[in-house]
Amino acid sequence: LIPSFALERTQDVLFHLARLEDEGRIPVMPVYVDSPLADRVEDVYQQCMDELSDDVRAIRAQGRDPFAPKLLQYTTSVDDSKRINQSREAAIVIAGSGMMTGGRILHHLRAHLADSHTTVMIVGFQPTGGLGRLLVDGAPTVRIFGQEIAVKARIATINGLSAHADRTELLDWAAGAGAQAEFRTIHGEPDSLAALRDQLIARGNRAEVQQSAVRLPEHGRKDEGGE
Repeated sequence: LIPSFALERTQDVLFHLARLEDEGRIPVMPVYVDSPLADRVEDVYQQCMDELSDDVRAIRAQGRDPFAPKLLQYTTSVDDSKRINQSREAAIVIAGSGMMTGGRILHHLRAHLADSHTTVMIVGFQPTGGLGRLLVDGAPTVRIFGQEIAVKARIATINGLSAHADRTELLDWAAGAGAQAEFRTIHGEPDSLAALRDQLIARGNRAEVQQSAVRLPEHGRKDEGGE
């Protein structure tokens, strides 16, 4: 199970899965993208292939889809999504939301978290207090749709797919604005925001943590569109 953002992250994952298959490093098995939004995003990617990286264009020039493992299936209907969980064959399921705050991934987690044969591969940031962070931190049980689920699945984390600049990159970017620039840190974990603010101040800039005017629901949840 791979919780994933529908835009860019899902396509990154599909690209790497296809390459791993080609190289014989993973077995060929059904790969389900259980996200209607990701299905629509894929249409956009197909129309804009010339705008993508050299690696992607080179594969396309060979007449192959760079984002298509051999047994790729997109599921759009709820019934198709349910059928995935009824199957007993080995498979890879990519579903939203990437932060596990809602969406179809929750149904797959409820069905398979208690199965020790399942791996949950986390490829995106998980905010404090959310379901994803609980899994990363090794919670023995989690609550999904009001049901307490034992976590027997293996939880794996891949950090290399992050789309965000790290602190060093942000500081390098900020240096280009000059010593008179003023910064607001607004998106991230509170401790990280404060640490970045402090480093900006130490370099002579004015900086502060700007509090969000948007009240988030309890337990670290927010709507998928905000991700």
